[in-house]
Amino acid sequence: MNALEQLPGPESQTPEDFVQFAKDYFELALPVEIVEKVYEGVPVTVEMIQMLNPDCATEEVYRELELLRLI
Repeated sequence: MNALEQLPGPESQTPEDFVQFAKDYFELALPVEIVEKVYEGVPVTVEMIQMLNPDCATEEVYRELELLRLI
C-alpha cells in the first residue's frame, strides 16, 4: 500500500487527520496551525513552507508552486 492509499477520504480528512498521517507515515511533526491554513485556502507563503519543512529550499519550493499555478 502506498502513502496515498493510506490517506483518509476527503470527506473525513481534516487538518488533524493529515498531521497524524504525516507523523505516522513520514515521521514528520507538522504544525497543525499551518496545515489548517492550507485547508482553508490561505495563500501559501515562504514562511509557511519554512514552518512545514525547515530543511527545504523554501524559495525554490515557492517558485515551483508558482510555476505549477498552485499559488
